[in-house]
Amino acid sequence: MSRNFSHKRHAQHAVSAVLIACGLAFGTGCLEEDEVTPALEAAALQLEALGAPGSSVPGDEFRLGEYRAAIATLNKVSNAGTKVQNAEAALMIARAQVGLAEPTAVALNEVNQRLYDAATALRTEHAEWAMLSSLAETAESFDPSEEQAAINEKIQQREAAIAEQQKAVEAVRVSVAELEQLAEQAMESASALRQQEEQKRNEASRLSAQEGLPLHEEAAALRREADAFEVTAELHMAKADTIRPEINDHEVEINRLTGQRDLLVSNSQAVAAKAVEGRDEAKKLRDQASQTAQEIDRIIGEIQSLRTGEAKTALDEMNQAFDTAASSASRASSGNRNGANLAKGEIRQSQANLIGAHASSLEFVASILNQVAETRTPLPNASAVVSATNAVQADADTYKANALEKFTEARDAFQSASLRGEASDRIDSVIAELNRVIESLGGPSAEPEQSFDDSFDSETGDAIDEQLDDEGQLEKDEPMEDDGNG
Repeated sequence: MSRNFSHKRHAQHAVSAVLIACGLAFGTGCLEEDEVTPALEAAALQLEALGAPGSSVPGDEFRLGEYRAAIATLNKVSNAGTKVQNAEAALMIARAQVGLAEPTAVALNEVNQRLYDAATALRTEHAEWAMLSSLAETAESFDPSEEQAAINEKIQQREAAIAEQQKAVEAVRVSVAELEQLAEQAMESASALRQQEEQKRNEASRLSAQEGLPLHEEAAALRREADAFEVTAELHMAKADTIRPEINDHEVEINRLTGQRDLLVSNSQAVAAKAVEGRDEAKKLRDQASQTAQEIDRIIGEIQSLRTGEAKTALDEMNQAFDTAASSASRASSGNRNGANLAKGEIRQSQANLIGAHASSLEFVASILNQVAETRTPLPNASAVVSATNAVQADADTYKANALEKFTEARDAFQSASLRGEASDRIDSVIAELNRVIESLGGPSAEPEQSFDDSFDSETGDAIDEQLDDEGQLEKDEPMEDDGNG
């Protein structure tokens, strides 16, 4: 059931609106010594003062005292006036009796809030229990062999990759060394040829031009050969410079793979340590879970105590007060049938709202208890949790049915009132809303249309509609039936 029951409005304000809608006026007796009218006026002023906007009332004890005083005053004249006056007295008594229900209604709302708070705390503790139990199971069932085998396989892969990189580094270094050696040999050959060239030119310089010409030709050939060796040396050095950075690349990869291997070794060691510590950790987690289970027991005990104690007491007292008020309102039927029906409808609707709100809180509690009962890791007191769940749900169903009954009574009472104009529209709106609530609770969505006979007073046979104006209020100039005192 959704928490859509409005219990924040004072019920006596609704009854006051009913009295205004029905156009209650103080009926005057036929004798000057009439004592009924002053009593009704005094009680009305007393009740209006309690509900007047901006009024400052000392507290609940004062309000309750004023309600009781008004009831005592009205009881003295409740059968002493005309039917209209007696009806007015009965409606005001009903209003005061609803006022007497205020403290128990407030107490019930406070209990509902405590039930919601307890259920929320229970949900938190249940989540803690589930987490600790799961961690304990994990710690207890941990087998490191599979994880360590996977880690060792990765370590071997990294070792193989490191070896390959080291071989690659060595191969590049060998290639660079070979190229540098070839370059050095070429440079040595070029240097030797340069020396031979220089010797040839020196010899040619001591001869005539014609005699030295062959030597110059030999020197030129040696120079060309020396140049070729220098070019070869430069090519070897250029190639060596090209592949030398590969050594650094391979070394970076070796460092990366070595870091991964070392991390895997650490992980393997951690897994081994985790297996050793698993049993001790599981025991610690079980101890914590046991403490959580004890807290869950305490919260469930608190819920059960609230349900069977304060909640039941408040509900019984509240229902008694509202039932008494509804009975008083019914006594007004002979003198003011519309007023009696509207007052009874307001009273039953307020009562149903309060009962429904309590049913809603119990359903919320039952839903949380059911989650606890169905937890994957059963609690030590699992049977007690199931028992509490069933008990709370049974109460929720009972109070939901009670709320449905009272909502239905409220709708029936409103439908029995004969109003016109704007008053009729307002009541039709209320009835439509009640039908929606009743249907949501599994009850019938509407009642059969009112029969023609319902528009007549059961005692006098007079047509009710003839006593109402267009706003659904009593015509004050219509003759009122006297009770024989006038």
